Amino acid sequence: MLAGRDADYDSLLSTPTTSEYIRGSFYGLAAVSIWASWIVAVRLGIRTRLAPQDIVTIRFAVAGLILLPYLLKKGLAVDRLGWTGLAAIMVGGGAPMVLVAYGGLVFAPSAHAASLYTALIPLYVAILAAAVLGEKFTAAKRTGLVLIVAGVLGIVWAAGGTIGTRQNIGHAMFITAGMLWACYVVALRKVLPCCFFSIIGGRRRGIKEDVIINASRRNFGCESGNNPRSTNLSFGNLH
Repeated sequence: MLAGRDADYDSLLSTPTTSEYIRGSFYGLAAVSIWASWIVAVRLGIRTRLAPQDIVTIRFAVAGLILLPYLLKKGLAVDRLGWTGLAAIMVGGGAPMVLVAYGGLVFAPSAHAASLYTALIPLYVAILAAAVLGEKFTAAKRTGLVLIVAGVLGIVWAAGGTIGTRQNIGHAMFITAGMLWACYVVALRKVLPCCFFSIIGGRRRGIKEDVIINASRRNFGCESGNNPRSTNLSFGNLH
């Protein structure tokens, strides 16, 4: 624990119970499995009779209908995101990004998509966060990113990656899709309060939201621009 950190915040970071650890592990494995399976599923669809735009339509038509009532009730949150932030989220996390990623699978195999898109997302986000949010490249971050890039190049080469072929069109599309997703992540990072996830965890443990916000300010210097009260993005507003 950091010196000077108060008991209210320490209670959020306490060792999880066995049941919480099991649930967290299960959710993490489920998320990874779902995230890894979409590339294979889309590649299979493209190799049959579906075009990338067909799969994108199926994906977003279903999700759009389900979430339409929520959108009509809550709106587009332009007041919190701004038009630039809203565009980054819609393009980077919506149909345009997915269409670019799916289109890349027409030209390159799924192993290349998993490497140049999914595996390199931390690199894309780090670059964009440094440019937009001013986040620094620490020594640990630089080392990790170098290892990621080295691993990606090794996987692509082992999976038959070549230069000067149609594969490179897919490679460019995967990288573009990854950068679009990074725009989405950075836009969310810019608007979400620094204590947002602490609020979620604290609510689960019965700790009041104001206590968590104040503890976040004291322990991590949560500035007013990242404060849920100033951004109107408190936990209750997300329901």
